[in-house]
Amino acid sequence: MSSTSTTWCAQSLNITSQLNEISTANGTSQQGSWALPSGVAYFALVVGGILNVSLLVTFIRRPTLRNSFGVYLMNLLIIDTILVFAFGPLNLIDKYASTWAIGYKACLFAGHTAFTCENLVIKAHFLIALYRLWAIVFPISYRNHHSTKLAIVLCSTTWLVLNVTNIPVAIVTSVLVPGKINGTLKCDVDTDAMGIWYPITQLFLFDTPICVVLLTYPVVCYKSFFQDRKQRVAPSDMS
Repeated sequence: MSSTSTTWCAQSLNITSQLNEISTANGTSQQGSWALPSGVAYFALVVGGILNVSLLVTFIRRPTLRNSFGVYLMNLLIIDTILVFAFGPLNLIDKYASTWAIGYKACLFAGHTAFTCENLVIKAHFLIALYRLWAIVFPISYRNHHSTKLAIVLCSTTWLVLNVTNIPVAIVTSVLVPGKINGTLKCDVDTDAMGIWYPITQLFLFDTPICVVLLTYPVVCYKSFFQDRKQRVAPSDMS
């Protein structure tokens, strides 16, 4: 077995042992105040994983769901599934284990996954909002130019750009700091290390897409309601 494989196996064993430590701590009187929050976190992790995988399998098995809108929904489900299975266990360790014992590389991976998946969730809702706006406000252009292939290209491009962009962000901001108890470590995010780039990325990668989503849905709802209403009222007006 190579040294790289040995390292990853050791880190996997460390993750397992730390999750076991959390479970053990839930049953002790010293960690009684944390028993309910960590139990709820475990429950949310398991239920979220089951629901996301079940819905994703349903979309994959049924061709009728794999249309252009279905691609955007599958994109969101894939992101949520990665959050549950890749970031979820690391987040439990960070929140409830006594110390971060799985090294800087795992902390770096957690930071990259957190930044990227958070960005991807926002962009997934952003793409869905633009999809609906395009279909409602410009229906002819939408029917002529939008397709399942275009939806796949947009989602794939978003994944590629955000994964590459967040690599230097994770490297700069992911740090191991002393925990509350002497001799312990905590995986933390130091946004101050980004300097002026932090407010810039916050504005363009987070705040602006969220504002667009919030402003788009009222327009979509308004156009959908009054357009349908006019179609229902028009025949009676002409009679």
